[in-house]
Amino acid sequence: MTSLVHHVFADLDGRIIGRFPFAQRTPYDAYVAEAMADGACRYHSFSARLSVAREALRQQYAHNVRRHPAWLKREELHREVVAALTEECAPFPGRHPKWPRYGLRAWPDGLRPVRADWNPDEMIRVLRRRGGWSVSARVQIVLAKHGAPMYPGAISRLLQDASVDPGAFESADELASADEGDRDDQSAVRTAAVQAYAALTDVERSLLSLLLAGRPYKEIPAELPELANPTAITRALERICDAFLGRVLTQVGASRDDTTPLRPKAAAELLLGVLLTVPGIRAELLAAEDER
Repeated sequence: MTSLVHHVFADLDGRIIGRFPFAQRTPYDAYVAEAMADGACRYHSFSARLSVAREALRQQYAHNVRRHPAWLKREELHREVVAALTEECAPFPGRHPKWPRYGLRAWPDGLRPVRADWNPDEMIRVLRRRGGWSVSARVQIVLAKHGAPMYPGAISRLLQDASVDPGAFESADELASADEGDRDDQSAVRTAAVQAYAALTDVERSLLSLLLAGRPYKEIPAELPELANPTAITRALERICDAFLGRVLTQVGASRDDTTPLRPKAAAELLLGVLLTVPGIRAELLAAEDER
């Protein structure tokens, strides 16, 4: 939780985001510039579907799925459950029109009480005895035993608990070891960023500072005559990001074949996100921004 809080507030303070309402600004800068009320700031920071906090949670979940085979197995099973519900079962109204509950097609409506003998723990034991059955059949067993419509997540959790062996999850020691590896990778990326930044020319550093300030391409030539048009700016970004990527790959022992190509502006956003975690560089970039 502490790590998540640090991640969210670091993004709010230092990450330039292109989408509405941030418009190539950090969230805090956008809130000040637009004079947003407290409620709007909280909404875009934590509550909105595309809020900074929810994005951080999605990133963490995707990270966990990549690291842990058991998480991946649960995620794949959830998708199968949702597919079976939409294909084989009847939707009934839920708390919101976008999030229906599902039940058996034989039911006339969703106004049905839960069966008096419903017991989730017993349901899991039943599902374990029927582990070889199809996902669709197991879903319908759950609905028949429950007696009333259910949300996909509730059905999915029962099948996951019955199908995925808890022993498949790593022990605390193994997770700690994996976290150590993650910290080593983070340190390697920061080291590469510092080296790449030290090799930049004054013009290239000024370009990064202008991008950090949220300046559009059309305004940059007025500040940096050496970059007279958007094409020159794009090429300069390509050089900066290519040098940074090369140093990162060297640090972590990977090759360019392992990377996903990014547009210069997207790569620069990632680079700035890393540079802002280095106190000395952060201070230099923000000082240059304030001078303008």
